[in-house]
Amino acid sequence: MPLQQPIYSVIIPTLDRFGSSERALRSALACTGSADIEILIVLNGEQIVSGLQLSDDLKLDTRVRVLYSPEVGAPAARNYGVNHAKADEIVFLDDDCVLATDFFVQLTSLRRSNPLFKAFVANALNPFQKNPYAAFWKAAFDLRLNLASARRLGTGFVVDAFGNCFGIEKNTFQSIGGFDASMSGREDRDLLERLAKVGIPVLYFDELKVEHFTRTKFWQVVRQFRWYGLGQNALLKKWHSTPTERALPTSAILQVAMEQSGLSRWQLFPAVWARSLGYRLGLKRVGTQRTFNALVSHLNVMISSFLRSVKAVFT
Repeated sequence: MPLQQPIYSVIIPTLDRFGSSERALRSALACTGSADIEILIVLNGEQIVSGLQLSDDLKLDTRVRVLYSPEVGAPAARNYGVNHAKADEIVFLDDDCVLATDFFVQLTSLRRSNPLFKAFVANALNPFQKNPYAAFWKAAFDLRLNLASARRLGTGFVVDAFGNCFGIEKNTFQSIGGFDASMSGREDRDLLERLAKVGIPVLYFDELKVEHFTRTKFWQVVRQFRWYGLGQNALLKKWHSTPTERALPTSAILQVAMEQSGLSRWQLFPAVWARSLGYRLGLKRVGTQRTFNALVSHLNVMISSFLRSVKAVFT
């Protein structure tokens, strides 16, 4: 019997990661209270031809829908998912994440106890604690939350960050225009800016747990942060500045990563360089053309980012 009115719509955008997206999907279905949810897997325009081949048991599950967004990019895919969602509460889940089994039980309880609950970010856990790239990502995420100085609101902390699993009321999301589909890479930052302007707090709850199977190899991180750099250009063009975003010194992230993982500066150095290299490639809009000028630009950025990383890590 089809699900009539779910409480939560879980939206999972995906691009060429069908294995991990099915893992994310199954984690949501395995949650206690998952009878009250629907899950929307949203493929963007690049994948309409190939499609997503679900396992037979998932094809028969009425809580699962596969959508095909006509526009390319995660922001457009998320907007498309919201437009087709049946629930009033939206949960955005990256396709490389796994929800804790009590996620929806905790979410329902927290919503009831916090009258100002309109948007939230979950506690992202790192399953690869000894991997330098994952360890550095986790340290940066924790510092971005800035819980040490965050003010309390009910049982949550008011934070200035989104993560790999976050949620928002459908009406609130649509009232501020959803994601800006032209800003792939920093669309979450743009959404935070618009939420702040209308006075809607984003709450962090330690009880809402999700494992994030983040990038664990050098060039994976470079590609990821190149998109962030490109997105930062679009963000600065739109806002001219990002007044509510707190800069994170590399030295501070490094110190937290060392404490959390037990890894040394030498072991974490590749993660620092990968992030710096990718971000600067994006900021400088260095393309992928196989031309002499493009090669020179790549080499210049590689050298400058390497020297910056050495300075940040060892001085």
